[in-house]
Amino acid sequence: MWNGIIERLFLLSGIYHGLVLFGALKIGTKIKTEENKISNDYFLIGNMISVGIVLLVVNLYQKWI
Repeated sequence: MWNGIIERLFLLSGIYHGLVLFGALKIGTKIKTEENKISNDYFLIGNMISVGIVLLVVNLYQKWI
C-alpha cells in the first residue's frame, strides 16, 4: 500500500526521476533472499526516509531562494 502512495506522490509532485530511484530501491530489496526480509524492509524504509528528507530540504531551499 505504501509503495503505491509514494509512487503517486512522486508523480503528482512532478519528480519523475524519483520513480526511477524508488524502482531501483525496490529491485535492490528483491535481489536478496527471503530470509533477509526484515533487513530488506529496513533498507527500503531507511533509504526512502533519506530521500524524503533530501526532497524536503531541496523544496524548502528553492522556496526560500
